[in-house]
Amino acid sequence: MDEKTRLEGLAASPLQPITIKLSELAETVDLRDRLFVRAATVGSPVGEMVVCWNQLGLAWVRLREASLDVLTDARASGRPVMEQADAPSWLADAVGDLDTAVPVDLLSVSPFQRRVLEAARDISRGQTRPYGWVAEKIGQPRAVRAVGTALARNPVPLVVPCHRVVKADGSVGNYIFGMAAKERLLSIEEESA
Repeated sequence: MDEKTRLEGLAASPLQPITIKLSELAETVDLRDRLFVRAATVGSPVGEMVVCWNQLGLAWVRLREASLDVLTDARASGRPVMEQADAPSWLADAVGDLDTAVPVDLLSVSPFQRRVLEAARDISRGQTRPYGWVAEKIGQPRAVRAVGTALARNPVPLVVPCHRVVKADGSVGNYIFGMAAKERLLSIEEESA
């Protein structure tokens, strides 16, 4: 089959797996699991969450918008949503338990934001660090404000624990789910640490 016929076949059947062969030794990989996400709802210490995931891991977490169905809510992730599904148990457990070891898909973030989120992931449960600490850790001590912006855009809060980053004076500061949620998460972690 020539290349043109193969490409026309792919375009004609968009629901068929899009696969590539990674090497002579590797199996083929369905690229849909890298481009699309699945969506479901799971419980968390601060309320019901919409979660999106793919084969790379958790890709997006937000509070459930009660007025929207899950698929519509999940489209706010900016990723195409393949289907609604039941969340795998590893994912529901990770969000509910604030498990920072769960795999995450950070393909949608900039290299700077990825470094910020990785630094936030290094903050131990029950601990907090100021925004300046994160800026120092990524080697950009003057980027404190940019660190705050990167954390505010965290696609996977709870498992990349941006709630553990506080102001230099020790006050909690802002949080994507609100200051009360941040205080609650810190309190839960302090009690269980």
